[in-house]
Amino acid sequence: MTRCSLLLCAGLASLTFLAVQRASAQAAPVPGAPSQAVRQLVDKGQYADALKLAEEGLKAAPADPSLRMCQVEALLGLHRTMEARQVALSSATLGPGFRFMAGVCTAKFGRLTEAVEMWKPLYGDKDWAGPAYRESVVALEALGKEAEAKALLAEALQKVPGPPASLLSLSLDLDKGLASGKATLEKLKAVDPANASKYDALSKVYAAADGDLFQESLAGKLPAEITLKEKSERVEPTSLTWGGGVGGGMAGPGGGGGASVHSSTQGYGAGTQDNSAREGGKTATMSSPPRVVVEAKINGERSEPFALDSASSQVLITAKMAKKLNLQRLAPGEYGGVGLSEPVASEWVLLKDMNVGPLHFKNVPALVIDEKTEYWKETGGVIPLWMFRHYGLHYDRRHGELTLYPSGTSPGQVLGAGAFPMKVLWFSGMPFAETRIQDKPVCYVLLATVNVGTYIEARRVADLGISLKTGQYGSQRERGLFNLIASGVADNVALNLGPTRINLPTVLVADLCPDREVDCVGLVGRNVLDLFDVYLDYPANALALKGYEKGR
Repeated sequence: MTRCSLLLCAGLASLTFLAVQRASAQAAPVPGAPSQAVRQLVDKGQYADALKLAEEGLKAAPADPSLRMCQVEALLGLHRTMEARQVALSSATLGPGFRFMAGVCTAKFGRLTEAVEMWKPLYGDKDWAGPAYRESVVALEALGKEAEAKALLAEALQKVPGPPASLLSLSLDLDKGLASGKATLEKLKAVDPANASKYDALSKVYAAADGDLFQESLAGKLPAEITLKEKSERVEPTSLTWGGGVGGGMAGPGGGGGASVHSSTQGYGAGTQDNSAREGGKTATMSSPPRVVVEAKINGERSEPFALDSASSQVLITAKMAKKLNLQRLAPGEYGGVGLSEPVASEWVLLKDMNVGPLHFKNVPALVIDEKTEYWKETGGVIPLWMFRHYGLHYDRRHGELTLYPSGTSPGQVLGAGAFPMKVLWFSGMPFAETRIQDKPVCYVLLATVNVGTYIEARRVADLGISLKTGQYGSQRERGLFNLIASGVADNVALNLGPTRINLPTVLVADLCPDREVDCVGLVGRNVLDLFDVYLDYPANALALKGYEKGR
């Protein structure tokens, strides 16, 4: 899983509402109120302590907007979103920032249309117009309304005086035009001079292109098929350690996946170990868990396998492949992903031509995977499913096909009888599906076609009522995109995908799901996804699944 826009991958975190929110909320604190101490606790992520101190202060100064705002933020940090929303709504008379935060809380529940309606009255507010417009644009994108998002962003850039970097940065994600991108970077340097060097680096990516970025064309008619394959690599097992005497594959009991319809001893695991290599003093190797790959031809060279990842929004290419293609390293950048505790320094390259099945892309920015990274010796890189977002996508893993349909095609027409729809939101082009976990509603999970196991976000274990059993099973490890992911283990987790209830005897637990606009509780990997025939349609904001029949 990788996540980055051009700016994020350049090493620039996009500005959030918090900076504006905090400045506004602290404009007129009540004398003597402990707002500064509470703010420090919130900034450190010590939400429980912050909430306790804020509530104590509010007893003496109930109208202190700084303390109220800290209370809202602390409740959000503790995932007590409903309470945070109630406090924000009841504090609306203290300032427009509370209306904004009520919208943020509403969006956390996946109610994005309602959130946008809450933000609309703020479009004319001198302090809150920028944050309100920004969050509204992001929400419209997540609903698949890309054209509406672009139109609203254009309105914001005209109406907000001196548009902030948080708005301008969205232009680079929504508008892939060459001239407009260069102009936006110049504006960003003017409003955010502290990061001028990084904007200059991105300018080099645009300068290398001979036209708009991500140009796309289709050869032939729809429906069109792209072949899906599986590919493993040989890796050394020496860095793998297991606790608790758990046997099984590289992903441990959680990665192997067991569900009520899928034995916990099956799944993808580590593949087979090759002990013959020990003869002659050589190190033993084993086959890695197989990745789903598509063949991609870069700059007219021979096709190479690239991992297809629904939980990525950035094209990646291995150092070996970049060297083979003689790609020029254009500028510094960075990427993140599953298994990485912090971003990895990288460099941008530009893929002048990329062919995947019947699709041809031009001027595709890509980041080079660190050459020291294991598990990227024979696979060329990562292609995000996001690249095919203009089509309806039939992801049929069992039969090895990704079929492109015109957007708006009925999921029932593609999957047949027995298909069921699911609510889905698309942040950074990645699908977050609404599920129930342990019978708790409104739990959003990221669908990750490249991950072997299913994960629960560690910060959500307690409020989901899930029991950690790491002492019993031992600390587990799975190979993510870039390195090993250490995780705890929980057992007896019930996951509902539409009408289908999947009982997972064990599931991995790790810090993998960053704070997002929606309340994400983890990711669903192949041990669950491969039980289903899947249809995704970003422009139609549609997701549908159908359980595979045995033997078919």
